[in-house]
Amino acid sequence: MKSSGARPTRSAATCTSTRRASRRARPGNISTGSSDPGARRSSRRSSTCRCRVTPSRPPATDLDLNVRGSGTASRSGGAVPVPHSAGPERKAVSSENALEPVEKVDAAPRPAELDFDNVPQTVRLWQPVGQNPKYSLLPLFLGSSLVALPATLVATLFGVACGVYLAEVAGKRTREIVKPAIELLAGVPSVVIGFFCLATLATLLQNLLHTTFRLNAMVGALGVSLVIVPVIATMTDDALRAVPGFLREGAHALGANNWETITRVVIPAGASGLVAAILLGMGRALGETMIVLMATGNAAQVTLNPFDSVRTMTATIAAELGSVPQGGEQYRALFLVGALLFTLTFIINLVAELAVARMRRRLAL
Repeated sequence: MKSSGARPTRSAATCTSTRRASRRARPGNISTGSSDPGARRSSRRSSTCRCRVTPSRPPATDLDLNVRGSGTASRSGGAVPVPHSAGPERKAVSSENALEPVEKVDAAPRPAELDFDNVPQTVRLWQPVGQNPKYSLLPLFLGSSLVALPATLVATLFGVACGVYLAEVAGKRTREIVKPAIELLAGVPSVVIGFFCLATLATLLQNLLHTTFRLNAMVGALGVSLVIVPVIATMTDDALRAVPGFLREGAHALGANNWETITRVVIPAGASGLVAAILLGMGRALGETMIVLMATGNAAQVTLNPFDSVRTMTATIAAELGSVPQGGEQYRALFLVGALLFTLTFIINLVAELAVARMRRRLAL
């Protein structure tokens, strides 16, 4: 008796007892060994067990796994099911040749969270090495901005204050001492200031503010501010001294004191020169290379936190341009970074020059 894909509920002993009972019911045909063929055929037909069985459970699903190349293997009713693989791909092993190349069976796609190339954050990376290099300028632009803007702000506070002091408050002898000292700061090599930031300023700032990264954008900004303070201070002094003296005399004649004359007459008259000084200082901060290369950590990441490690455009060009093959993708990407940096500094310097020209026209009475 054959039953495709089903297990009978009756045992084999039940069918055996039925056949024995059939033999006892016909002793003449079976036990006496009658030579009548018709009787033998009748005895055989009557002794056949004809029972209808019902499956106790649904038949197991057949697996089609051919191990020879198509990735399926046929399974008959009594075969043992092949266990599923734990991974996303099932491997079929040939029973004839275990060293045969195994063909991968397409299964369900991998989860999206495991496909790191589709994560939006990875697109905004400057990662020129690896199997899939990425040349996003966003982390470099943000790194330069996080260094240049705080540096310009700090340098503006000290530079404008020094310029106002030299132009309106300091005496002749004090001016002859203070102004050369400020201008001498501009002659200090950038590598010396960068080493000071790396060895002293970074540790001091981390102990004071408990920052996560010892080298970060703020350390680089403070170092760059030391370079652009002389630029802003000198140009502020020149702009305020260019204000005509009769404006000061008229303010004093109207009863204004020195502070009121400075804040309400002199500074508004030389505002264009102050704007030009600040813009030129910002351009100097964007173009600084050695200090930011040594003090910012050089981590090309998209962040707006000034206490994170960043990488600027100038540091990227200085660190990578000498070691890349000429004409390659990274080589062209670095030239694009240089073109962007040149465009930014050109626009800033152009606006500063227009501000200076406007101040000259206003004061040319």
